Amino acid sequence: MLRLAQNILDGCHSLEVKLDELFDLAKGEAGTLKLKLEPLEPLPLLQNVASRFSPVIQSKEQSFTLDFPPSLPRIKADRERLEQVLANLLSNATKFTPRGGNIAFKARKKGSDLVIQVQDNGIGIPEEEQK
Repeated sequence: MLRLAQNILDGCHSLEVKLDELFDLAKGEAGTLKLKLEPLEPLPLLQNVASRFSPVIQSKEQSFTLDFPPSLPRIKADRERLEQVLANLLSNATKFTPRGGNIAFKARKKGSDLVIQVQDNGIGIPEEEQK
């Protein structure tokens, strides 16, 4: 019974997160989403997001390559939104990459910018559907 209650709570939390993401998407499209920019170290954030997806990736026997240099520059970003975007990218990669496929999560400095990439060998989005 305790396990069932915990599963229900976990499901409710997941639903709440998804609803928040939908509201944020609507706010973004309406131009009313407010960002809370703050200086942050990207490496711990990237490692944290990656660790959340490792169990799913392992269960699908996908390879997961992390390429984060130890000396990434501090950035000014909205921590919550950045985590949300990266989690969505990794979630899509795990869903649409076949069993045994490859997913790479990379970050590098390019000039004064930080470039973050999620690459996979999944089915991708048809070019005519990309905007």
